[in-house]
Amino acid sequence: MEAADSALMVARAQFAITIGFHIVLAALTIGLANFLMVLEGLWLWRGCKIHLDIYRYWLKVFALNVVVERCVLPANDGDGSNNAPGLKHATGSAARRAH
Repeated sequence: MEAADSALMVARAQFAITIGFHIVLAALTIGLANFLMVLEGLWLWRGCKIHLDIYRYWLKVFALNVVVERCVLPANDGDGSNNAPGLKHATGSAARRAH
């Protein structure tokens, strides 16, 4: 296997892992937001402390999920650079080269 083929396979594997985590975490964020809304509504409507306790527990999971999705996983800004420091300056924008 040539070096270019090896680098291409590594790049594809990295993209597959990143997009896989993004899909799972985005779906979890959407689902948890709705679940938290229902729990808070039940707490406001019924006044049961158990709803508030469950809400506070899942709120921590929701916050952790948002931090991981937004801060830990690399965010792709549309030109393939994954926000790597100095990459755009050194190589130029892929979007500009495509035209």
